[in-house]
Amino acid sequence: MPGNISAASTSESSDVGLVNHHTMTPAIISQYGNYGIRDIESLTGWEMLALDEALTPMQNSCDSDRLIMARTHSTQVVPVENSEIPILMTGAEHITGQIASTRFIHRAKFGGKVLDIVPDKYISVKYDNGVIENLDIIPRKSRTKRGSFIQLEMNTMAKDTLFKKNDTLAWTKNFNQGIYSGGKNVVVCFMNYRGYCHEDSYTITDDLAAKIKRTIIKPVNIIIPPGTKVLNIQEEKKFVNTNDILVEFVTDLNLEEYLKNQDIDLDDEDLERTLLSQNSRSIKLHASFSGEIVDMKIKLNTKRDMDQRVLNLHKKLVEEDSKLIKSLAKNKNKDDIMSSLDNMDTSYFEIGGHKLKGGKEFLGANIIFYIREEHPLLNGDKHKSVAFKFCELGENLINR
Repeated sequence: MPGNISAASTSESSDVGLVNHHTMTPAIISQYGNYGIRDIESLTGWEMLALDEALTPMQNSCDSDRLIMARTHSTQVVPVENSEIPILMTGAEHITGQIASTRFIHRAKFGGKVLDIVPDKYISVKYDNGVIENLDIIPRKSRTKRGSFIQLEMNTMAKDTLFKKNDTLAWTKNFNQGIYSGGKNVVVCFMNYRGYCHEDSYTITDDLAAKIKRTIIKPVNIIIPPGTKVLNIQEEKKFVNTNDILVEFVTDLNLEEYLKNQDIDLDDEDLERTLLSQNSRSIKLHASFSGEIVDMKIKLNTKRDMDQRVLNLHKKLVEEDSKLIKSLAKNKNKDDIMSSLDNMDTSYFEIGGHKLKGGKEFLGANIIFYIREEHPLLNGDKHKSVAFKFCELGENLINR
């Protein structure tokens, strides 16, 4: 439907009908995604473009094939933490901040003052009408196509800051001053030979790579079967080094038998990234890389005959998140509360029904550690540099 669905971004492959991309100003009129009616004879430019296309510089001068290619490349961009407001903008960078959900930005409903900030939990504000509201600033996890996670942490206004209605109170790090900022401003040189160029080729200097920061959240998990004795378990969110023990438990099975008993594919790529070892009496899950444990979850299918340390840790994690939910529910309507819960994984509250990749339900407890690892910019990474300046060499070549 023109004005709601972007023709260029929406898939034409096997995902047709399953994956749709909205334009910048879709006419959605309910929380369930019903579409409004648009006059297709008087559509504006933003009502024809999806977000990725709208953020492409000079998109109004691109033919459709090149715009689709630019949009495809933008979905492969490596996210960075220390992004900058682009020098060259399309205007969509400002619109994105205005229409972004509370997953990315919290805006003031009225004028007021920031009362308190609990890092990575909530920012408490008091409006001029006397209402106090806690807005969640829980780090958001965004899953990548490779099964890892990107953590979107939120910046906030300072404590005791006065604000006006619609001011930005909290925002993820890819927004600067409410403006979407997905990359870095860099000096580039465009060179071609007799009018020819290679479209998908980039040369990144060591100096630029050193200025770009990015982190990946990788889940590391292990299943603790019923009737086993847990010797060690990492219960605190802390920095761990490679080979540090996360979980150790006693079992009569050797490592290969344990994996087969859990119906784990020995050739699975996830298993290759998991560091397991065994001595004469126990199996150990090690940290396969150095990083900070930023979150833990225990998905419990079996309570009977489970080690008490596992049950106690599960109860502790549930109580901590339940307490946070109660804080976020203060003076909020049902929809706002549900919006807050979108940024939390509360599925582990329930006992039973949890499954592994592939849909198999397991016995026991699946303990998951989310570890944040810093990554340098690597060869082959795509970097979003939507703003640029020509270097002197480039200008001279182009002028010729």
